[in-house]
Amino acid sequence: MTLEKRLIDLISRYGEHENTKYHVNEALNLKQYFDELLGYNLYDLFPEIKNNL
Repeated sequence: MTLEKRLIDLISRYGEHENTKYHVNEALNLKQYFDELLGYNLYDLFPEIKNNL
């Protein structure tokens, strides 16, 4: 499950709270940080996730 799908799953199950937007943005920023650190998409390390995109 990708980060984006997981975030949608969590929000749909638990609803949106006052800090939801902040946490979603920070999670996406963290993924972008690792993408830049690696020099490629983080999901390339996990073929089972990449195949389900």
